[in-house]
Amino acid sequence: MWYSLCDIKLPLAEALLKKDHSKAQEPAVNGWIHSDLLEELREFIKEDVKKTSEDMDADEDMETADDF
Repeated sequence: MWYSLCDIKLPLAEALLKKDHSKAQEPAVNGWIHSDLLEELREFIKEDVKKTSEDMDADEDMETADDF
């Protein structure tokens, strides 16, 4: 999955990104973002995708039940 950090519209992720990370000492490959922060953001995204998928499945199950 490809995305830019500015595309992440999850409140927890936005709050993390607003903090000052200028002192992070990481290789140039990660820029100013510390690898631990990137992993935390990925986990937020995974959790959100999982929740959204579960919500969509529940909605679909309700619609199917209405057909009978």
